[in-house]
Amino acid sequence: MVEGEADELRVALLIENKITAASAPRQAERYQAEAARMRGIGWDKVWCILVALRGHVAESTGHDAFIDLEKVADLLRSDDPARLKYRRGIIAHALNKRAASGVKIADLAQHRMRTEYREFSKDWLAAEGCPLNFPPVREVYYDGEDMIDDIRHPSLPGHVRLRHRLWTTMKRTEGQVDLVVSPADAAEQAHLRAAAPDGTVTAPIGEGVRVSIIVPEMRQAAGFDPAIAQAACAAMRDLVRWYPGARA
Repeated sequence: MVEGEADELRVALLIENKITAASAPRQAERYQAEAARMRGIGWDKVWCILVALRGHVAESTGHDAFIDLEKVADLLRSDDPARLKYRRGIIAHALNKRAASGVKIADLAQHRMRTEYREFSKDWLAAEGCPLNFPPVREVYYDGEDMIDDIRHPSLPGHVRLRHRLWTTMKRTEGQVDLVVSPADAAEQAHLRAAAPDGTVTAPIGEGVRVSIIVPEMRQAAGFDPAIAQAACAAMRDLVRWYPGARA
């Protein structure tokens, strides 16, 4: 926030500065809500401004103004040439960073799919007597994030977790539910592979082993699919029920 006075008015600029990350869902709305709150407590003028690389121009709606970061260097002024060079160098570094890594664009369809999936899974698994703890839905997801990891169950030891790969490859229209046991010594890995249920696939992972069940893929382009979610949840339930006997 930058605050000051103009024509005896108390004014503020709420500035969101972006380099490679995309705006979070409803981020502009939250800025505007804060601006409205500030006006309600005595600020005369409050503007919400997005300063970002040109790759973010599509996200500028919702702000009161959008300024290309590429133009900011020309707007900078200083009586100290060294200070001016330093400030412009920061912007140049940001431009180079964007050129090297690209701009990540938030995938709203994936966020919606994961939110619906989490609500479905909570109810379905509770009805099955398998209360898994899913990680909370993050505020932002990006295209290409294909996994829900670190799914836990109270009966599983700390080195055992579940994960759901929503899809695996572009060529194979399938997803995968894994029970990951890591770390696990060679004897435990061999024992779990030998005891793996019919229809599962085992493979090494890190310092342990995974036992996997193939399920249909679920991609954000098609949206949340309750039938696929149910198949994945059933696979998790079956793996949770299988593991205690398999480790004996």
